[in-house]
Amino acid sequence: MAYERPKYFSQGIYSWDGVGYGFLKGAPSTLLAESALADRNPWISFSAILLRAQQGDFTALPKLIHCLQETDSWVLARAVATLLGDAGSSKLLRRVADEFHADLFVDEVFTYQIELAHAFSYSGLLWTVPLMLELHLKTIEDRDGEIIPILLSEMLEARSGAIATGARNTSEASYRDLVMGKFDALRRQLGSENPAVYYGEAFAVETVATRLYNELTKEPSNAIAIAGERHRFEASTGLDCEGFFVNRKPNRLQGAVILEDFLDGPDIAKFKPGMRYFFGHPIPD
Repeated sequence: MAYERPKYFSQGIYSWDGVGYGFLKGAPSTLLAESALADRNPWISFSAILLRAQQGDFTALPKLIHCLQETDSWVLARAVATLLGDAGSSKLLRRVADEFHADLFVDEVFTYQIELAHAFSYSGLLWTVPLMLELHLKTIEDRDGEIIPILLSEMLEARSGAIATGARNTSEASYRDLVMGKFDALRRQLGSENPAVYYGEAFAVETVATRLYNELTKEPSNAIAIAGERHRFEASTGLDCEGFFVNRKPNRLQGAVILEDFLDGPDIAKFKPGMRYFFGHPIPD
């Protein structure tokens, strides 16, 4: 069934070289009513869930599963997957992996394979790596599936390397050994498969901010890398980062000022290494 897309989405959704998480600025206050959570239109219920999560109320996030199952829009599917990854607890993401297991690995529903790979990657949770590996091998012949090894690389490699190139240029067994070897090394280093990782080490908001600052200030700048790091930083802190870009181009001076204020200010102390946050709120285990 086709559902009407509300007008407050007119600026796009999660345009990391644009409005980012600010796309709901023009949304009506009625989204905070309980009725919005139960709305049959998944665009409405998604918006209501997101607004609550931004305020630190994660109790409605499991309803994203229904949103994903109901939507016929890949745009909304990506929006749901992104929020699941950015704000979903490990418990919720394990539930997602269980409930969509047949869709991912038996029926091989491509939309779910790609979007949930994004969700798992954005969460950074180490235990999702074997799932993402299998999703890559399931989608290896599809061009759109080439994003999955890149997402794996962002979790496991200090810089883009052999994992990012995927299994097309090597044997499946060799690629599996490569990914699982890195997975096992990180699991031993961190003590379990439960921590979140980013670029081959334990996730830390300060590290994300530093990487983003370095991307903004180096010559030449890489707009794609800046947008990706901006996503992680904005989702974690809730800081308005729309000023990082002007007309889809990096606004390096403004972005650097925001990051310097964050890195040198008192708020950074509340972001503990190894913990995941959404809009400054710790994500429950």
